[in-house]
Amino acid sequence: MSHLGNVGRLKDLLCNELLALLDSLKGKNLLLVWDKPLMTPVNMVVDTNSLKQHKVHTMYSIEATGSIGTVPAECDMAVFLVRPDPTIIKYVATYVNDKSKLPTSKSAAIVFVPNKTIPCENLLRELKVDLNRVQLTEFQLDLLPFDNDLLLCDWPNAFRDYHLKSDISSLHYLSRAIMKIQTVFGIIPNIACKGEAAKRVCDNIIRMRREYDLEDTAAIAPQIDNLIIIDRSCDPLTPLVPQLNFEGLIEEVYRPKYTRIVVSIPRDNDVEERKVALNSADEVFADLRDRHINAIGKLLSKFARNISAQFDERHQATTVAELKKIVSKLPHMQAAKNSLAVFTTVTEKVKAHTESDEYMDLYECQHELVHGYETDRANPFIESLIAREGPLPDVLRLICIQSFCNGGLKPKLAQQYMRDIAQAYGADKLVTWCNLVKAGLIAEQKPGARNHYSAIKTTLSLCPEQLSEEAPADFHYVTSGYAPISARLVQKFSQPGWRGIRDALDFLPGGPVYEAIQKVKGLRQDGPVPPVYSADTKHNLVVFVGGATYSEISALRFLSQSDDFPADYIVLTTGLLSSQSFLDPFIEEINLTNLNPFV
Repeated sequence: MSHLGNVGRLKDLLCNELLALLDSLKGKNLLLVWDKPLMTPVNMVVDTNSLKQHKVHTMYSIEATGSIGTVPAECDMAVFLVRPDPTIIKYVATYVNDKSKLPTSKSAAIVFVPNKTIPCENLLRELKVDLNRVQLTEFQLDLLPFDNDLLLCDWPNAFRDYHLKSDISSLHYLSRAIMKIQTVFGIIPNIACKGEAAKRVCDNIIRMRREYDLEDTAAIAPQIDNLIIIDRSCDPLTPLVPQLNFEGLIEEVYRPKYTRIVVSIPRDNDVEERKVALNSADEVFADLRDRHINAIGKLLSKFARNISAQFDERHQATTVAELKKIVSKLPHMQAAKNSLAVFTTVTEKVKAHTESDEYMDLYECQHELVHGYETDRANPFIESLIAREGPLPDVLRLICIQSFCNGGLKPKLAQQYMRDIAQAYGADKLVTWCNLVKAGLIAEQKPGARNHYSAIKTTLSLCPEQLSEEAPADFHYVTSGYAPISARLVQKFSQPGWRGIRDALDFLPGGPVYEAIQKVKGLRQDGPVPPVYSADTKHNLVVFVGGATYSEISALRFLSQSDDFPADYIVLTTGLLSSQSFLDPFIEEINLTNLNPFV
């Protein structure tokens, strides 16, 4: 999607920051104690060999249960790489206060990721930790380079935290991540935002630039033309709709952790468990990930034929030069063969999921709602799903879709759904309903209010009639009929601009539209700055506040590959969402027994 080719420089920047931090510590031989959930993200920016070259002698991890042993004699300092989590901090405090494990001759340091917090410092003081002996510092791991065009500011519950708790922490870290990007790619001259949270992020980065006084950054020639910030609340529909692109379905079925999944591959009478990283380094996956699931079978067959033909070439080699050429290709061919086996297995599991009766019934109902069919009355499928006590997340997701596509539920219909849910699943589930209302995912129509969804659908061409799954002409193939609103907004921003869709922008929820220009040294800026990196192609950083789906990412990749759309995109998001995971943070399980004083 992005041809800037320098996203790896962000990884180098983060790696150098951590290594410099380790070099700055007093100890000469370090015991590095990992907070286990941090191991995978930190290893995405720095490898073990680099750590060992910068004073790390031994490494332990803090498991969910159990403890670590005494600091080895060879180490003179214990370094704890931890999240600012009270449970972990209590464990670390117990360890450093135990002189049998950390003798007085040895020192310690606590490195907080992504930042040091005042509550954690106060907790350490309450636990009698000697802060003259224990050094406190932080490693600002604000973003993770997932791929050449995908960056993660790891805050998976940002949408819930902002709307339910009024917690703006995620916006601060996201703003800081954008500032890091600007230190590598230069100041981004044009900023466009949609939504209240997006506007806050914009204000943050303009303020941070002024406070940090980034003279060195100002000297870097800008390599990104536009910063487009999308608040998830202006498009809550897309993460509720099932994804049918390959990578999106893998997200729904496998729930990857930092792009890693475990695949069970049949081997004769056994099963081999293989850990797989999902990124463009794998050529097979790179070609499959943005395709519709119904197009995957033919592509896998094509890959199999090509690999088989390459292996057959070895029997036709007659000279030493030909043999050497084939031998040089063997590692690549074997890697492709292994990858083919992995993604054939993945495809079988994903297809079984999408072809199940339950999935097809849900898909049909969602498809009708998104197209605006009879959204103003009780939906028969939703009623039947509640009556047979189907999965509550599925029920709530369908109601959220209906609410958005009808401009809110009629008050009587909302009351009916609430009553049915309370009777079928228990009154405690109404707490979840209230969470969804507070977050704006379920709304009641106000008297005299109009439903603007039809106007939005028409203006943004959300549901084009022509659909090709194998050779698509538009990115609505990612859900088999619905084009993500956010991706349409990005498309319209590039051609012809948001002024042409102002009514649709105003009809969308989430808050205002805002545009700003950052002054860049050496550029004349009387208005929006023309392409600064290439005469032909605009380069854009698209930021999703509250999370993004792979269907949106695939849609943007589709745009960048279009011959008549000269734009490239890098995506930065607070989390990766699926139709299942989006609502999970809002669902609260309440034990009513604990609330009964007579039990």
